[in-house]
Amino acid sequence: MGSWQRDYVKNTLTWSDGMYLISELTQEEFNDNFDNYLNIVHPDDRELLLRTAQEAHSAQLPYDLEYRLIMPDAGIKWVHSRATASYDENGIPLIMTGIHRDITDRKQAEAELSRTKGLRNLIIDAVPAYISYVDRECRYQLVNRRYEELTGLSVKNIRGRLVRDILGEIAWAEASPYVDRVLAGEEVTYETKFTGVDGKLRTLQVFHTPDRGPDGEVLGSVVLVHDITEKKKTEQTLQSYSRRLIDLEEEVRKDLAAELHDELGPDLTALNFTLALINNDTTEPGGRLSLLMADATQLVDDMSGKVRNIIARLQPPVLSHHENAGGNAGRELPPENSPRQGNRDPSDLTQGGDPCRLTSSSPTIMPSYGSGSGKFWRHSQISSSPVKRRTVVRPLPSPERSSATSSSWISPCPE
Repeated sequence: MGSWQRDYVKNTLTWSDGMYLISELTQEEFNDNFDNYLNIVHPDDRELLLRTAQEAHSAQLPYDLEYRLIMPDAGIKWVHSRATASYDENGIPLIMTGIHRDITDRKQAEAELSRTKGLRNLIIDAVPAYISYVDRECRYQLVNRRYEELTGLSVKNIRGRLVRDILGEIAWAEASPYVDRVLAGEEVTYETKFTGVDGKLRTLQVFHTPDRGPDGEVLGSVVLVHDITEKKKTEQTLQSYSRRLIDLEEEVRKDLAAELHDELGPDLTALNFTLALINNDTTEPGGRLSLLMADATQLVDDMSGKVRNIIARLQPPVLSHHENAGGNAGRELPPENSPRQGNRDPSDLTQGGDPCRLTSSSPTIMPSYGSGSGKFWRHSQISSSPVKRRTVVRPLPSPERSSATSSSWISPCPE
């Protein structure tokens, strides 16, 4: 700290050693001349210093002022100057005495604090949420600017006011139980509806975090509020789409199961029945053709079982629904694990064992039977390879068979 005295009568200015340390001027540089000191005052503060001193003289009052000095290394030093003067009967100053204090460290700390506060405000204002700090009396001590769009009030007008006054009685009645819990030390999360000043109904997700002092006492709470209105709408839309996709998938499954049942089932039944008739008509029960037909019948049985399993996996109720309704009573697939149809007694397939005695009471497979047998003779021919238990039926062109119609082939009986 330094002191100084200015004698207006003698026009002298005297400094203590502390003044030289603060100003970093030598006695030669200062030379007891106020103008030499004024030269190191920051240009933006010179007019302020002179005006303050003049106003103090006019009012015959002391002055208290903070201003900057420019050091020889171009650095900035802040000083706090206080002075008082004595005056004659005409109000002319006689002697002014003052002190100077170097407050550079304090000013730097204040600048850093101000910068930190500015950065904090910048961050919380940039966060896409409503952020506030509420003390134990439920007064807003800090809010970000997003509260302005929610409440229609400026940040300055919100700070220091009760939460109840800002939110309204209805919203406060819902929020107060949660506030009591957070003031008791509990972290709280909940969702609520709130109508803003713009009349828009919002769905809000609220997070309360207690602020504890050194002794563990809850001093207040940090409140983070997210507007999840659009999120909720999106979730509802996705749920609706999900339900529609499930319904669509179910429809596709039903359609596919019905198509397998209605398209492949009758053909496989007709093919199986055709093979059984051919096998029954074979004159050599133990011959090669008989064994080949038995293997072919087994292959059809296996294929029928696979189709039946696929239908059951796709949509089990579909097949049952069609069969219970009686719409496909004569188009059943052979039961799974059934005996080889090539070894069946023909009476299993026709009434009285006679394949020509198909009556109106017989299973209604004749339309599909004709179609299936036609496909069989048009698109397959038994291989001439040596007889094996699992002889493969290979698809080969057969002009002779394709020229015969299924209706002439299935009618070996006399008219």
